Amino acid sequence: MAQTPINGQAAPVVPKTPDVVAPPPLSLEPPSVVEIGAKPLTLAEAVAIALRKQPQMLAAQGNLTIAIGQTEQSTSALRPQLSATASAGQTFTFVGYANQPSAVALGLALTQLLYDFGRTRDQIRQQQALQRSAEQNVSVTMVSVTLQVKQDYYSFLQAKDDVDLEAADVANRKRQ
Repeated sequence: MAQTPINGQAAPVVPKTPDVVAPPPLSLEPPSVVEIGAKPLTLAEAVAIALRKQPQMLAAQGNLTIAIGQTEQSTSALRPQLSATASAGQTFTFVGYANQPSAVALGLALTQLLYDFGRTRDQIRQQQALQRSAEQNVSVTMVSVTLQVKQDYYSFLQAKDDVDLEAADVANRKRQ
């Protein structure tokens, strides 16, 4: 079969494609009910889980750990510092073409800060204040998480009671 030009242009080519068979429809099984425990979760258990696992609590505790480390680091400047050094070398002289024995130097230094016009003690006080702030932040976060869990727990109980009440109302209307 020859293609005839239309208005000076070749006729469009129709592609030959095989028939596509659609797959059978998917059938989804209903979700299974997962029972976590035999008894319902109590408020105390919910609060304990939230205080252990809540990301805000973990972040606040991490910030407290950092603050404790920084306080310890700043107080280390008041402690004595001990340092040791060792070096070895060999020297050559051209006087009489003699080779000098190797030179070994060992050093031990003990330093103690006596006075720096209060700079180190002010840094320590600043770090201690930041540590107390981080401790208070942990307390505030703990109270906030506990409050949120309690609100959510009681909202859940209220919604559950509302569902039971509505089910009883529907049963009552059916009887009427």
